[in-house]
Amino acid sequence: MARPVLRAWGLRTRADGTPDHPRGEAILDQVQHKQRLLRDAWLSQVGHERPGVAPGLPLNEAETKAAEFDAEARMLAQQES
Repeated sequence: MARPVLRAWGLRTRADGTPDHPRGEAILDQVQHKQRLLRDAWLSQVGHERPGVAPGLPLNEAETKAAEFDAEARMLAQQES
């Protein structure tokens, strides 16, 4: 499933489908931050109770912040070195 996303972003992949990019770890970090941010926001939005876990941002704020993570990941993806 990740391969089409990587290709859409113009990233090369190895034969096993993993990214082949000098900034691959930094890109992955941005994507993971975005995923956690949106997960927590959506769980809060729908009223899911998670004892001991801080609530997520309001959804509109989380989506704005997620766009920043997206932009950073795309910028990193375009850098070759």
